[in-house]
Amino acid sequence: MRKQQRERFQALRSRELREPLTETEQQELDTLIRVIEEEEAVYLRPANERIREETRHIEEQNAAIRNLIEREQRLTLHLQAKIKSI
Repeated sequence: MRKQQRERFQALRSRELREPLTETEQQELDTLIRVIEEEEAVYLRPANERIREETRHIEEQNAAIRNLIEREQRLTLHLQAKIKSI
């Protein structure tokens, strides 16, 4: 966002807090907000992708741990049954 756009955005936001904006001003503010959101999305895309990848990795680890726990539980039950039969 250019400096002029940032200044206009700030002016409109400040005025909006004090009094209602005209329809044209509100449309301009809405457009500036969309520009900011689009720029933020582009800026944050790499970080968001990294977080998604980390989340997928953690979910894979969690699934492996769940499998180990289930296996351990089955082995424990098997051993308990063997001990009882002795």
